[in-house]
Amino acid sequence: MQHAITYYFLTFFTCFILVSCNPFGIQGPEPAFLNIDEISIVHDFAEGPRNHRIDHVEIFFENFSIGFYELPVELALIPTQEISNLTIFPAIQLNGQVTEIVEYEMMTSYTVDQAFEIGETYTITPEFDYKESSIFDYVETFESGNSLNYDADEIDSTITVRSTDEAANGIYSCLVSTEKNGDIYTATNFLFTGLINNNQNVFVEFNYKSNGPIEMGFIGEGNALALPIPFITLNPQSEWRKMYLDLTPLIIEVPAPGYRLYFRASGGTGENATEAYFDNIKILHQE
Repeated sequence: MQHAITYYFLTFFTCFILVSCNPFGIQGPEPAFLNIDEISIVHDFAEGPRNHRIDHVEIFFENFSIGFYELPVELALIPTQEISNLTIFPAIQLNGQVTEIVEYEMMTSYTVDQAFEIGETYTITPEFDYKESSIFDYVETFESGNSLNYDADEIDSTITVRSTDEAANGIYSCLVSTEKNGDIYTATNFLFTGLINNNQNVFVEFNYKSNGPIEMGFIGEGNALALPIPFITLNPQSEWRKMYLDLTPLIIEVPAPGYRLYFRASGGTGENATEAYFDNIKILHQE
């Protein structure tokens, strides 16, 4: 479904109206057609599985933005040059908001110079990679261990476990459950430092599914203090969902020497326990 009516479509439509109403039958420009069914992710597996939710793209044609589109998309293009430049950017639902589709600036764009012949259809599968300037502070797939086990609530019985019950990729994921005592507050073992230099963009990616709401944010640490900084409440999801969260504003607002990513859930026990599974957690920032 298109999320923007392009300049080229308007031009074509205007010309169509002019021709229909013009007794002299002046011909307007004719289009070629672009078809994008899907995209391909080609980043190194050291940066985690090629798991994504790039279901939108922003398209530039002859250096002019013609808008954001949900995939799959087919649209008309009116070339004005013998060889036209086509640039496609990956786009995401920022912070899980279906109404906020933005370019994912941690990844590269895809560019091709193409002669677009009138009436022809061109099918393209854009390839996206992480930019060389994207620095991975943390990649956890839970296949070889579990680093999401920092006991933030200091209650020995509330721990996370690797689980083979569910996995977005591979065999293992991490189970966060309130079964033991009605709530759990856990964080990463790793303390991330240097994230506020020059206000670099900081993103968190992960897959999750849960039967209840989960609070997620950073714990800012320094000067013997540990301050939880809530960012978002994740809604229950019966199927795996990929999230792209921009934590840059949070870090600018609450600067700290170091941060831990945390998840917190409150709920009942037994059959009423909140259970959430997490997989493929990444924290990355711009160089």
